[in-house]
Amino acid sequence: MRWGLDADKISVIPNGIPSRDAGVRRGLLEGGRPVFGYFGNLNPWKGVTVLLDAARQLLADGLDFELRVHGGAPFQSQAFVDEIDRRFAETSASVQSRGPYRREDIGDLVAAVDCTIVPSIWWENAPLVIQEAQAQGRPVIASNIGGMAEMVEHGVNGLTVPPNDARALAAAMRSILEEPSLLRRFAANARKPDDIDTTARRYLKRIETTQVQA
Repeated sequence: MRWGLDADKISVIPNGIPSRDAGVRRGLLEGGRPVFGYFGNLNPWKGVTVLLDAARQLLADGLDFELRVHGGAPFQSQAFVDEIDRRFAETSASVQSRGPYRREDIGDLVAAVDCTIVPSIWWENAPLVIQEAQAQGRPVIASNIGGMAEMVEHGVNGLTVPPNDARALAAAMRSILEEPSLLRRFAANARKPDDIDTTARRYLKRIETTQVQA
């Protein structure tokens, strides 16, 4: 619309996510200290190095937290893998590298942390991990660009930070560590995504409407 396109000709149908059977659901702050989680491939544009640098800053300041990094590094250069391994070694006091996961396990993995972090440095379109987190009533810290900025409203259902800025990301994580009540406030404002059936019905309705207009 900012380009001058007619708003009446634009329809947005958000992606739906699978309906999941009830599994293990961890209560917020169940372990007494905030647990952050990362879910996705480990590669340069997903911002995992930024996340680990932020964790290193928090550790240097003596803060107590846990960060679970779920994901592998397929098809990445050995130099990048070595760089990631070095950062994991430097932050091992609080950071766990949990490796790849099965798609069907994502709901339970997200439900087992207090806050999901999406630190991508490129313009994600509509990250499914944000939808998964919101479906589980989990706040999100995300980069403030692209679809991430559309799905996470700063101070409402999570926090947003500039991309590729470890200091800003550390500050956002610190705010939750120092004021855990933010987690419950953000969780109460979680924006539950549609399921796949609802999305399918919206597409069918749009197709039927278009056919009638044609």
